[in-house]
Amino acid sequence: MDFNDYDYTRESILKQLSLIELHSKDGSATEAGCGCIEGKHLLMLAGLTEEMVGFAKSEEERKFYSWAGSVVRAMRRQIEFADWCIPCNPAPEHKCGVCSHA
Repeated sequence: MDFNDYDYTRESILKQLSLIELHSKDGSATEAGCGCIEGKHLLMLAGLTEEMVGFAKSEEERKFYSWAGSVVRAMRRQIEFADWCIPCNPAPEHKCGVCSHA
């Protein structure tokens, strides 16, 4: 079986997202004060999304992974600097008028 960069990186992104979800729900990040989400999983996601930009099979996919990487990096900075603003929609063109990201 040949190694496939695209499939490997995509699967790795899904694994990191699953770990973030698990740690968010089990209390380790919120109740136990574990810094693994911002210190490990979001860093991994940032790197993996950057790699996927190069592996993308279409311009639409490339733009998606570029956008996802910017969201991940912003989220990591928010956690790192305790900026607890929660946007209702992280899309760059978001303008709902409700949150401060409008």
